[in-house]
Amino acid sequence: LLAFTTFTTYVLMGHTLTAAVVFPCLYLFDGLIEPTLHLPFTMGGLIQAVAAARRLERVLLAPEISTAHRNSGATEPQVLLHG
Repeated sequence: LLAFTTFTTYVLMGHTLTAAVVFPCLYLFDGLIEPTLHLPFTMGGLIQAVAAARRLERVLLAPEISTAHRNSGATEPQVLLHG
């Protein structure tokens, strides 16, 4: 569909469609198919990475809980998150 639309527009603009124009265009269109199909997955992964980085930032920048608020069995310092 993309090739048909492109070639139709090319002809309607007054150019002559030749094999020297068609074959390189088809080769380029074929090379663009795979990256175009991967784009939605890449964008989804990028959005998830940004969300994870924001959550990690909140955890790492949170103040530590004082010793009075520790659980009796906890041996490691804990972090209190708001929100």
